[in-house]
Amino acid sequence: MRRVIISALLMVTILATALVDVSAKEVKLSMSETKENIITNFTVPIPILGDFKVYIKLRTETQGDLTVDLSVNKQIISPGDELEIYIKPISGRLKINRTPILEVIDPKGKTHKKELTTITDEKDFPGQFDISIPLPISDILKVVIAYYTGGGALIPIPNIGANVYGTVKTYPKVYIKAEGCYPELSEVTLYSSKPETVRVKKIEGAGAKIILDSWNLNSVIQANSDIYGGEYKGEISPISYKLVDKKEKVNTVIATLKTPIQIKLNEIKTVELGEKTLISGFVEPKTSINLKILCDNNIIATIRSSSDGKFEYIWTPKVVGKHFIKVVHDGSEFTEPAESNVVTVIVKNPPTPTKTTIVTPSKTSTKTQVSETTPPEKTKIIETVSKKTPGFEIVLAISATTIALALRRKI
Repeated sequence: MRRVIISALLMVTILATALVDVSAKEVKLSMSETKENIITNFTVPIPILGDFKVYIKLRTETQGDLTVDLSVNKQIISPGDELEIYIKPISGRLKINRTPILEVIDPKGKTHKKELTTITDEKDFPGQFDISIPLPISDILKVVIAYYTGGGALIPIPNIGANVYGTVKTYPKVYIKAEGCYPELSEVTLYSSKPETVRVKKIEGAGAKIILDSWNLNSVIQANSDIYGGEYKGEISPISYKLVDKKEKVNTVIATLKTPIQIKLNEIKTVELGEKTLISGFVEPKTSINLKILCDNNIIATIRSSSDGKFEYIWTPKVVGKHFIKVVHDGSEFTEPAESNVVTVIVKNPPTPTKTTIVTPSKTSTKTQVSETTPPEKTKIIETVSKKTPGFEIVLAISATTIALALRRKI
């Protein structure tokens, strides 16, 4: 019983290790940007002097640091498989230095600028928080008017002020590229510390590379302004803009997934020694990969399949006998090692040329009523001349027969 429990624990450990191997790439991201935007503007009429234009600006220095864990649900993938990519925020820290700026343009067109106290916010993200900035516009106007008039005139200054308030929302976006899968690029917005899932379906080819292509801090401020106190001219409208408005390249490989390969080698008929012989077949899934052709476990060629998975090679056998042909793939970044079926090839010697002799029998001539028989002067001679030419024989039969017969008639 104890051995069974230990074995079970060992199996759980192995499975957990396998899952860890599939998961697991922690990536640290960081970006920053400084911006200056006009929050609002309005005009304050001052008796005797004229109109003073007031601009409220906000300079932000934003720094965002994000750590994410990225993983996939499998390491082996085939055409048509669905892949899941998980993106989990581990930690995110946002730091913003906010500096209010008041600009006053006097009736003569001269600009007077005043930077107020910087406020620093440090918050966790993804998430949002509220901001508020009180602005003592009357105090600024007093300084401007004193400068404008030389400090001698007693001008009534309206008791006017403003308050800028709003919300900072930070929901970072990450962009995942699945090379070899579809779609090629996926945008994922992280709304909380919970993991987000990207599902992609593999449609063709072999293997896939999962890449964290880029990211965007996606920190946005939505602001409003309230003017209180004295008289002013102008409409105050809410604004919204990105504190960090850029997508930063990361190009970090999360995982490289492999595809199992099948190699089919076509049968080969019996061939003769020195005969050009076609070795062909195909690989599944259809893809271009490196292949080795082996004859009796010796490499005779290294080739590459075409994009439709087919391969061909012309082999000229040099040894008579039985040979065993197979094709192997050593594996690659995107493919698993594979080996084809074994094809047996019989190599025979070509047929040996043979000699053929043709003999033509002689013909005899006979006369029945002969008064006198005369011995033949010459006999029939059959002479065979054989002439060899490549691949065949010609037999020439020459018959030279001269027969002289003397016939006498009895009268």
